[in-house]
Amino acid sequence: MVTSSNFFQVWGYPSWLVSAFSERYAGAISTFAITLLAFDLTNSATAAGTLGATRMLIAYGLAIFGGVVVDAYDRRRCA
Repeated sequence: MVTSSNFFQVWGYPSWLVSAFSERYAGAISTFAITLLAFDLTNSATAAGTLGATRMLIAYGLAIFGGVVVDAYDRRRCA
């Protein structure tokens, strides 16, 4: 059993933590950058906000299907 005091001693945990953090951070930065680019091109806060909201709705909608696929397979047998 893993306790909170030795998470970094678990094989693969530090690299997973760095990659998970980096992926979330990069996604947030790219979403913000796309929204700023849309505002710069259109000079409309409404258009920029609509683009950002649409992008996030599509991402969350596809994440539902991705979760279904991930849950359908036993990861112990796939590895």
